[in-house]
Amino acid sequence: MISAACFRWSHEEITMNLLCIDPGTTHSGVVIFDGKSVSDVGTEVENGWLLNAIGLMDADHMAIEMVACYGMPVGKETFETCVWIGRFIEKFRGDHTKVFRKDVKLNLCNSMRAKDANIRQAAYEAMERIPSPKTAICLAQGLQDPVESVRMSAARAIDKNLSKPLVAGLKNIVRDGSDTAKTTVAALIDTEASNIFNFLVQEESFQALAKDHIVKKASPATRKNFLKHMSGIGQKELVNAVKKEVVDNGSAEEKPTKIIVVDDSKMMLRLYQNKLSALGFTPVTFHMPEEAIPAILQEKPDLVITDLNMPNISGLELTREIRRKYTRQDLPILMITTQSDFVEEKTGDIDVNDAILKKSGINKVLHKPFTDEAFRSSVHEFIPK
Repeated sequence: MISAACFRWSHEEITMNLLCIDPGTTHSGVVIFDGKSVSDVGTEVENGWLLNAIGLMDADHMAIEMVACYGMPVGKETFETCVWIGRFIEKFRGDHTKVFRKDVKLNLCNSMRAKDANIRQAAYEAMERIPSPKTAICLAQGLQDPVESVRMSAARAIDKNLSKPLVAGLKNIVRDGSDTAKTTVAALIDTEASNIFNFLVQEESFQALAKDHIVKKASPATRKNFLKHMSGIGQKELVNAVKKEVVDNGSAEEKPTKIIVVDDSKMMLRLYQNKLSALGFTPVTFHMPEEAIPAILQEKPDLVITDLNMPNISGLELTREIRRKYTRQDLPILMITTQSDFVEEKTGDIDVNDAILKKSGINKVLHKPFTDEAFRSSVHEFIPK
């Protein structure tokens, strides 16, 4: 999530979302998003003031993170470009990553074609917050991405950027019944893109694909929410058909295992929920790590899955709290992250590789993007089949 950074501009206190920076050696240009529109606030922002204002030296506690920076020292390192497009992305280099002030949306579309799936996902998450009918082609392409989390981020962005061209394109995708149609409908359902449902529900192909996904793959929570929405828009026949098939097939036997998942991204929580449900588990999810800690300490789960970079409390800090009570043998922790480097202390930069993470109390590290098989084997490493 893009978090608000508080700036004092023209002697007025303005709360804004910092979208990106066009860096210079002494001064930089800044683009902000106030929740309604994108604004270019000029090029004469002094770098020292900017760094102090947004608290980059405390980067591990920010939802907006430094990706790279030219001429603006942070800690012990200096990078090429500084870009904020939603969630944290690990450090990268290359001109294709730059977001210029004059073409924010265009360059976000370019980021959607980046080789790094984490960059593509972050770009779609940013587009969710910048409604624009001109991004239809870019957003529709996201539903065909090979990485599930990217498809889900694209689906959420589409739900907030609906337009006639997008609706027409989605109908064409769904009607052909291909594998792309299946993954598209799955992404829309798993992200609860309810605005889109209203336009697709009359399509027979959508109903068939939706029923198949809801019955066979969707988590119980996703199924419940989808059926509730379908009932609300008068699709009782579809609801009854799904319920009957679920009863006829019988519910999958759920293992008496408690898995807690912690991630500040609600979209990623849905992703984990669906994947664990497919493995026969019913996870307990937490959007805020500070709420997960007392629940974990009060009743020990069988496995904790956590993100590394989260606002307020990082995955490492969460692990430290857990390890005050439970050892690595008592309670395994699976950390999932996009990062290879992590600024852990305010006093400097610390290179945190997998070995250091495990030394900090983590049992295993899984890097995004991951395959279904990698996720499944990681879970079964701690919870046997």
